[in-house]
Amino acid sequence: MKILKLFFNKIIIYYKKKSYSIFGKYFLTFDSEKTKRIMKMSRLNVNFPMYISCLSLLILIFFILYLTHSTLILYLINEMNDLKMLKIVLISIFIFWFFIIILTIFIFSIYPYLKIKEREHKIDKNMSQFMHIMFIFTSAGTSISEIMKNIQHIGIEDEIKSECNNIYKETELFGTDICTAIENTRKTMCSENLNSFFEGIENILITGGDMPDYVKRSKEKKTEFIKIRNEQTNKKIDLFCEIFILGFLAAPLFFLLMSLTISAGGGSQLSLMKFVSYNLIPALGIGFLVVSGLGIE
Repeated sequence: MKILKLFFNKIIIYYKKKSYSIFGKYFLTFDSEKTKRIMKMSRLNVNFPMYISCLSLLILIFFILYLTHSTLILYLINEMNDLKMLKIVLISIFIFWFFIIILTIFIFSIYPYLKIKEREHKIDKNMSQFMHIMFIFTSAGTSISEIMKNIQHIGIEDEIKSECNNIYKETELFGTDICTAIENTRKTMCSENLNSFFEGIENILITGGDMPDYVKRSKEKKTEFIKIRNEQTNKKIDLFCEIFILGFLAAPLFFLLMSLTISAGGGSQLSLMKFVSYNLIPALGIGFLVVSGLGIE
């Protein structure tokens, strides 16, 4: 498994280098401060020109495949002398590959933002644990630089480790002071909660305040926030359960029973019963799950 993973990693690295060597020079002017920040926040380990170059090479490969596919079909159908069938097949092939290319462009466009959102969710989910660890270290009198180093060896979310590692690398490898290192790392943090927490640490370091007290208060505030959020989530779940029982189960069944009571049984009533039981209620249930999932989130 490790050999296979290593093999794929080498293919990806080769693909990145090859695409950048072909298209990179055409996209250097697109590397603005905004795109640099987005790529750093997503932690994709590529700059924007290389990212667009990978997309361009992939589109070129798809275009070559489209031409190859069309040529092969053209040769096979041409033997049958069916012009009408040829037109239909060629148009279908064009639509298929056009859709593939558009879908690829769309995925490449939103992927960095999805990655940022994913990282933000993971960090926010583990903020309470991170603050608890920070409180233990600061109470023991450990410096922030040492904490950033030791965090790498603790079982905590990798995305938080990544942010701490950036601060540690700036102080140890580039000789930057801890406040500047925190300030530079904060610029590319995807989580507002982690950003504000490190902003407070930076202010404490500058003013010389009580670091353990600040971390303790932040931890308690975060714990209280999680408690309130969980209570709100439970209330939402209770509300959605009541809506589901009344609106998506009781109402269709009541409608079915009323219809069967008013009119005598027959083929049409049997069809109605099947429709409500096997189509309407399951469809409403699936729709409810989707809507309630978005609402609870």
